[in-house]
Amino acid sequence: MDVKFDEVFEHVMMNAVIAGCRNNGVLDGLAVSENGSGAAMYIDVSAGSCIVDDITYTESSITENLAITQPHFTLARKDIVVYDTSAGTPVVVTGTAAAIPQPPDIPAGDIILALVNVAADAFAIYNADIIDGRVFIESFPADAGGSGNLIDTIYQNGSRPRFVVLGFHSTAGNNIYSNAYVFAYTEVASPPTGVFTRAGIYGGVANQSAFFSIMMIVPPYYFYKMGAVVSDTGVVTKYNWSEYDF
Repeated sequence: MDVKFDEVFEHVMMNAVIAGCRNNGVLDGLAVSENGSGAAMYIDVSAGSCIVDDITYTESSITENLAITQPHFTLARKDIVVYDTSAGTPVVVTGTAAAIPQPPDIPAGDIILALVNVAADAFAIYNADIIDGRVFIESFPADAGGSGNLIDTIYQNGSRPRFVVLGFHSTAGNNIYSNAYVFAYTEVASPPTGVFTRAGIYGGVANQSAFFSIMMIVPPYYFYKMGAVVSDTGVVTKYNWSEYDF
């Protein structure tokens, strides 16, 4: 949402900002535009996703030809485009034509995507008639997967800090000096050699066995690796790997 100089800041826009403070808003996409087949009394909504009340909704493809109700002959109107969570799709909420039109309220449980100015006796909706009402939010934390990741394999983080947790089982070899532990490496360059921490069996009792968890924070775009160190007949086995972006 952008507010321009001398532009009316409608109540629905303020309510959208308040909803965004509660982490209800757009993650990506869901942009409203004039009909791609040629300006008419229809609009399109791009693919994208949003979060409302801790539930993520995703439109994997463009929503085309959302109809705008025919205008009044002499009075203007303000409609809004919302993401209807009960229907799981973008919809148009039609306003009331008036000398000084006001947009309708955002339906409970929905979020606004755009405001559409419908001029009196209009025959088409253009991009200039559409005001972006999206409030972008971040999903905190976002599950980044990681279940398929492997020990001793290098990965690179994306644009957000990442919390990495590895659960593993260590079994020492039959020598009292055998090792079975994991180093957590992260560094801006690949291969990463900076040690964040380590956990596991480091010498001690022969044939000792135990479960461990090791965690690290990976900065944006850094490389990282969980590297096993074993000696004698020691073994390190992954049993869980989770990642969350913040």
